[in-house]
Amino acid sequence: MRLKSHYHQITELLSSKSDKHQLSQSDYYHKQQQETIPKIIKNRWSIQSPISSGSFGYIYQGKNLITNEKVAIKFESKNSHHPQLYKESQIYRSIEGTGMPKMYWYGTVDSYHAMILEMLGPSIEDLYNYCHRRFTIKTVVLLGQQMLERICHIHRRAVIHRE
Repeated sequence: MRLKSHYHQITELLSSKSDKHQLSQSDYYHKQQQETIPKIIKNRWSIQSPISSGSFGYIYQGKNLITNEKVAIKFESKNSHHPQLYKESQIYRSIEGTGMPKMYWYGTVDSYHAMILEMLGPSIEDLYNYCHRRFTIKTVVLLGQQMLERICHIHRRAVIHRE
């Protein structure tokens, strides 16, 4: 498939750019919170740059110090009123398979619960921007087919979601 054949080219091109979709740390985090996030987890993963934050916690891009593989690192405060990361980690374990990010580790680091996930590649928005905000019908159909396959996979594992 043409979309798959260009996937690695697009991934490398997007990662070589300045990661426009990632905002600076000051845009997301107060200085006090930033200092409490550990820089290294289990002597294996390092924190690189923020990806997102919200009421759920913080997501960073990280790197496996042994393999240099990019990873996503999610943090949730131990003091969260509605902790969800442990349950999310169980769901990731149950839905492992093609197109799903592999969960490498879940545990506690300092005052946070943390989860390390495989970084799958550029977002659909990144791909859309790369294609000058125009997808062909073929691309839309291929993306839709992949999305439906992922949803069916999740449902076959008896997971119900709301997003």
